This record gives sequence, structure tokens and C-alpha cells, in this order.
Amino acid sequence: MYTTVGNLIHQIDPHPLIICEGLSYAGDLTGVARHPVRLERPGKVVYSMHDYPWFHADGQSQAAYIADMTKAGGYLVADGLAPLWIGEFGNDTGSLANFGLDPTSQVGNANNGVWWTNISAWLTEADLDWCWWALNPTHAKGSTPGTGQLQYNWGDREPYGLLTSDWRDAGNPVVMKMLKSMTRPRTGPGVTALAELGDDGGGELLHLLGLVEQGGAQDQLGPGRGDLGQLADAVGGRAHDRGGLGSLHPVSVDLRQCGVHPRSGPLGVVVDRDVHAFGDGEALG
Repeated sequence: MYTTVGNLIHQIDPHPLIICEGLSYAGDLTGVARHPVRLERPGKVVYSMHDYPWFHADGQSQAAYIADMTKAGGYLVADGLAPLWIGEFGNDTGSLANFGLDPTSQVGNANNGVWWTNISAWLTEADLDWCWWALNPTHAKGSTPGTGQLQYNWGDREPYGLLTSDWRDAGNPVVMKMLKSMTRPRTGPGVTALAELGDDGGGELLHLLGLVEQGGAQDQLGPGRGDLGQLADAVGGRAHDRGGLGSLHPVSVDLRQCGVHPRSGPLGVVVDRDVHAFGDGEALG
């Protein structure tokens, strides 16, 4: 189907990319290895996957999650076979427990937080592009196809929606900042060795990407909320952390001079391209 429809589209317009989903609610692209979509115009196929917490076992380890996602479709990128886009992923934005930042409550589930930690690590490590479900804060009236059973009334809350009910602001600013922090590319066209990063994504040291030149980073904040293992490598660059949640006060870091120059706030400095950050571990970790 994709081959036929894709070729027909290109007869009218040769430029569009043809996005192809897999089986099992778009969670399975294993068949592409044996039966890839081949269009008359090369380089126009992009494969798409969906992923949600209920696709995975509760409490799944990060290693097991990444292995599952690589097998299901990530191999396309890892093996250089084709581009992969995460066309849907999402979580209930009403509680930070769903993002691993609070304990389970009547609104949030810490198991969803485990999934979030896993998928955000995988997306960052594999440098995959993605689309969040959903932007809209409320539903239109909708029913189940075929049965006509009512699912949503007009104005019902969309729990995964990113915006406030008036569509003017982020419904959960912390979630929006985390998503924004995941958009910086690590590879590909336009990515240079000298990186300049503006981090207003909540202040997490996890998101200060591209700072270390053949050096190391040490997180001395305790368990915190981040993972320094996700710091991207770069030859050098600047970082401007504007605080986000407020634990790290504004600083300017210039590793090309092998030093750190704080404007204000608590910060430790080690030369030889090692970065040591000190804080309360709450928003920074």
C-alpha cells in the first residue's frame, strides 16, 4: 500500500516524504528488515513508530527498554537503513509522578515515570525526532468508529494535552521545559563542533548538552533528577542556564577557556574540562 500510494503522490508532487507506520498500533517495524518500502524516488521513505507506557512492562529497566525499542524499529537508524520518526508518544501531564519527579498519587503513576525516563534517554541517545500526543487541552465530541459509542463530550479534558484550556500557555511548564530540552540535535546537518546552548529547560544538569571536550562530568548533587551520562560530547561551546525551576542561578560557562565564570549562584569549578556542579539536587539533579 505504501509503495503504491507513495508513487502516486510523487507523480503529482515529487518532494513529499512518505511516512510509513508499522503493526501493533504502530509499535512494530520489525518487518521492514525483510520487506522495506521501495519507492521510485529514492530517499523519500521515513518510518514512524508510536510508544506509550502501556506498551511496556511496569518497572522495565532502561537497558531492557532500549533493547526492545531497538528491536522494534530503532535498528533502522542504528544500522543506517532508513530514517525513523517517533510519530506519537505521550503521557498524562497532570502529575509530575508520570515523569518520575513525584511519587504515585491518585493522579500520577510512578510506573509511567519509569517509562518516561526510559524513552527520554533513548530519544536523546539515538537523536530521534518525535511528535508529542497531544497539543490540544480538550476534546471535541467523539465516538468509537463502528459502534458509535460516545468517548468524549465537547470540552472534556485531554489528559496528555500540553496547553492550557485557552490555548495560550503551557498547561504544565515543567513538562514543556523537559520536551524543549530534548529538541536539540546531536548529529546531522547544521550541527557543529562548537555548540552554543541556551538551557531554560528546568535547570536540570541533564540538559546541559555539548559541554565536554574529551573530559568528564561529575554530578555531586546526590540522587537528584537527572543523569549526567546523557551529556552530549562536543569540542567546546558555551552554556547559558537561565535557571528554570530555580536551583541553578544564572551562569555562563566557557569551556574553551577551561574555566567557569558564574554571574551569580552556587557553582564549583574544575579545570581540565571537568565540570562539577553544586546545588540542592532538586531542579538540577
